[in-house]
Amino acid sequence: MVTRVGADCRVLKWARERIKLSAERAASLLKCRIDALRKIESGELFPGVTLFRRMAHVYLLPEATLLGLTSVESPLPRDFRSFDGAPVSLSYETVIAIRRVEARQEALVHLSQVDESIVPPNLPIHTLKDDPEKLANALRQQLGFSIVEQLA
Repeated sequence: MVTRVGADCRVLKWARERIKLSAERAASLLKCRIDALRKIESGELFPGVTLFRRMAHVYLLPEATLLGLTSVESPLPRDFRSFDGAPVSLSYETVIAIRRVEARQEALVHLSQVDESIVPPNLPIHTLKDDPEKLANALRQQLGFSIVEQLA
């Protein structure tokens, strides 16, 4: 007999959508059938414990968050890669990378409050008036690799 987890279907759907993951791709990553995932997200079926734990892992959220009664919306940062505010479609991999960076930034801020020797990075701020080629070249020099290595 499978033990079911009584998670709110709206939270489970929100968790998937927050990282821009289609139901089909989620089902593949979760190793479950798409019809089962649709039933879970519509509230017809509760996920089993194993699938629930996979959801937390794939959706990059603690199990406790998935058990919450409401979702906590954390919007993605503004995307400056397009002109004139044209919408940019982010891939699952890009959203995952953004969420991981946010988690690390949050951890650094917390650690810096606990230990004064830990200082969060002070990232430079640039404007549209700055020459992107000069900025990129300076950063490549600082990091110690060439444009050929970057493009590889």
